[in-house]
Amino acid sequence: MPKRWTYLVAYDSPSDSRRAGMLRLVGGFGMDPQLSFHECRLSAGERRELWGELTRCAKPEQDRLLLLRLDPRSQRWRLDGNDRDDSADGSAGVLTYVG
Repeated sequence: MPKRWTYLVAYDSPSDSRRAGMLRLVGGFGMDPQLSFHECRLSAGERRELWGELTRCAKPEQDRLLLLRLDPRSQRWRLDGNDRDDSADGSAGVLTYVG
C-alpha cells in the first residue's frame, strides 16, 4: 500500500463551471470538503494525477490553485460550525484538535 500524506487543496475561479469541475476532481480524493478547501490523503501518484487534472481544468490567468502538504508533526485544529446558534455559550461551532 502506498504511503499517503495529508494535503490541503484549495482553488478559486471566477467561472462557476470551472469551480464545479475542480470540485468534482477534488471530491474523489477529499475528506470534509469546505467549499473550495479540501483535506485530502494522497499517495504520490494520486497527488500527481489530481494536480495534473486541476491544472488542465484551470485557466492560469484567472484561477488560483494551491496544493500544500501538511507536516504530520504539526498540530492541526479544525473549527466545525453549524448554521444554528443554539449552544449554551452562544458559539456557533466547535474547535477540535485533529492531530
